[in-house]
Amino acid sequence: MGKTLMIVGGGEEQIPAYILARKKGLRVVGSDLNPNAPALKYANDVLIASTRNAEETASKALEYHRQYSISGVMTIANDVPYTVARVARSIGLPSISLDAARNVSDKLLMKQCFSEHKIACPWFTELKNLKEHSSRRAYRAFL
Repeated sequence: MGKTLMIVGGGEEQIPAYILARKKGLRVVGSDLNPNAPALKYANDVLIASTRNAEETASKALEYHRQYSISGVMTIANDVPYTVARVARSIGLPSISLDAARNVSDKLLMKQCFSEHKIACPWFTELKNLKEHSSRRAYRAFL
């Protein structure tokens, strides 16, 4: 087999990516915390790691990469750009920066970044707890 593609996440939504990658002749390594995740049955190899634990996934990917040389890493329908970027960085593949991945993964950071760079964005504020949320909602409804 030629090149190896790592797909972060093995849920139902990822199945088409696994199938297409295999049809294109790629060796596919899937990662998910659940060893019975539905897409993993389409993988050549499986790494058991949480998609939300970037360090764990990157560590397992690096170990795998030393044997099979991962050529690319991706996800689809899974909000884990930081994990994908961290894996890419650990094995020396091009990727968005870790800061950019962190910013798009955290809605507050993303909106703060928009504001800082003068990019149009709806009004937002950080809420520390549900009580604060309720009082803000009442305040906004009053306006």
